[in-house]
Amino acid sequence: MITETGGGFRPVEVDDPERLARLIAGDPDAHPYSLADLDPPLWDTTRAWVAVDGSGVDTAHALLLSGLPMPVFVAMGRPHDAAVMFLVEHLEPLLTGGCFLNLALGGEEIVTRRRRLHSLGLHVKYVWRDRTAIEGVPDDDVVDLDGGDLARVLDLQARVVDRGRFFTPDLLEQGSYVGVEGEEGGLVATAGTHVLNPHRRVAAVGNVLTHPERRGEGLGTRVTAAVLRRLAPLADLVGLNVARTNAGARRIYERLGFEPVIPYTESRLHPAGP
Repeated sequence: MITETGGGFRPVEVDDPERLARLIAGDPDAHPYSLADLDPPLWDTTRAWVAVDGSGVDTAHALLLSGLPMPVFVAMGRPHDAAVMFLVEHLEPLLTGGCFLNLALGGEEIVTRRRRLHSLGLHVKYVWRDRTAIEGVPDDDVVDLDGGDLARVLDLQARVVDRGRFFTPDLLEQGSYVGVEGEEGGLVATAGTHVLNPHRRVAAVGNVLTHPERRGEGLGTRVTAAVLRRLAPLADLVGLNVARTNAGARRIYERLGFEPVIPYTESRLHPAGP
């Protein structure tokens, strides 16, 4: 285990998810994904650390999620937060090539001192604030999807060049994946969740896609609103991530009551390592 100290902090690897939950409770809007990840099955394949300050107080956390198709290292927080930057600095040697990195602003600069990164750009975390904003958004043409719709979901994803990177078939079984069907039975729009943890009452919207030939018809707005209606009784905290350059998606989310919380970066550690 890494034991060096610096900047008044020391890293401690933890196996108690409730310790992390108490830390996240201080700034939950910045960490909906981390909060959702604190239970099995994902927690069973996750390593976690906290930065402890000189008074013995947990001040930041980082996660290495290995139970995903590609490992993801998360060190999230407010831009250039000293405790988060400390964790990035001291945990970077543990990361293997190909790992995805979700880092608070300032983190990429630390990693690139010794490693090569493929940047995936600046992103923004949003939190659903105004739940009344979905009132009046029609969803009469929206249908629920499940595992039996996997082939249709994959077919739509193959047609959307700017689709997100995170999708696994089990997401269709969370009970919050929806779509709009085209005239020939294929899907022309979908939306669902990246994470849904009713125990922690937290969720994150994801995989919002519209067929390139059907954009501009409000389909993305309708499927997202339909997902939010399904999540409202299950989650007190609903977030999502979106690329800062995706102005169209950001307009949709803001019309539906989402507000930006923090910027962060997504990147991938070069497979060749240093």
